Amino acid sequence: MTKLIVSGDSWTAGTSATREDGRPQWLDDRTKTVNFDISITWPYHLGKMLDMEVINVGLGGTGNEFIYNTMIDTLCQEKNVGLAICCWSKFQRTDFNYKTDDHFGCRTLTINQPDFCDYPNKKIAERVKPFVESYDKLNLYSDEWNLVKSLRWFNAFQNFCENENIPYCQVSAITTIPFELLNYLIDLPVFYKINSSTFLGWPISEKIGGWNLENKLITEELRVSKDDTHPNTEGHKKIAKYIYDIIYD
Repeated sequence: MTKLIVSGDSWTAGTSATREDGRPQWLDDRTKTVNFDISITWPYHLGKMLDMEVINVGLGGTGNEFIYNTMIDTLCQEKNVGLAICCWSKFQRTDFNYKTDDHFGCRTLTINQPDFCDYPNKKIAERVKPFVESYDKLNLYSDEWNLVKSLRWFNAFQNFCENENIPYCQVSAITTIPFELLNYLIDLPVFYKINSSTFLGWPISEKIGGWNLENKLITEELRVSKDDTHPNTEGHKKIAKYIYDIIYD
């Protein structure tokens, strides 16, 4: 059976850990406080439509560096890949690597700079606080820099798949580009290297004729709640069908 390889953030991985079969981890541990409206995420619905084995390497809360790195690492190991999809996150996110006692090697953590003080996991926030403070103090972070980095990863993923003859597509989950950065975006040379026929919704901003998946889930019925705009069960099904129809129409 051919494989569907997918990388992304919580819109791809779900808001709780999943088992190999795509079912939420909370089915094995009922003591956890979880949102029971989140079921199987869109890659598993799409995999069923395509009759492909799903390998979902997404992780909630991550940024585009993590998404790119995990995808490339997986594609370098897996054979018989039928389709690879990167579902990109907010470009404002910055990924840090840190060692943990319960994980082999390193795990990637992402902190969205403007929202750091409101980060829900206070234990993790405290752990990376020195990194964030150092970035601010040394003026190492800027939206412009993170935006161009994301475009380079888009282009690098595209080039890797084309060079390796791997069928692929790209889509953005929740990218929001401030109006003041749009001129900067369209002045970047790498902007014109992105293949719009394989990047669904390119150039990802509604302001310049693009879209992302969040734009397509505009009804409350497709989201977890008013406060939680993640896709619910029906939202994930719609994403899968939407991607399927565009690719195979």
